[in-house]
Amino acid sequence: MGALGFVLALGIVLQKWMGVDLLPGFASLSSIILIGFGLQIGCIGLLGLYVGKIFREVQNRPLYIVKEIYQSNGSTDVNSA
Repeated sequence: MGALGFVLALGIVLQKWMGVDLLPGFASLSSIILIGFGLQIGCIGLLGLYVGKIFREVQNRPLYIVKEIYQSNGSTDVNSA
């Protein structure tokens, strides 16, 4: 959305340079709104990534789960893992 706003702003500059003004104020207002919404959506996306990483870290899950522990006397202990 932000890129579309920049393209629209470039179109406004080119139209003003050529002397064409079809609807005064509409193109500049819409480009400003698109650029602003693009920045907001980008910031919300970064915030979502940050919160997702925090959520995974807070879960405190182990890197692996030990199914069985083999001891030197030959017995297995499944419940201690």
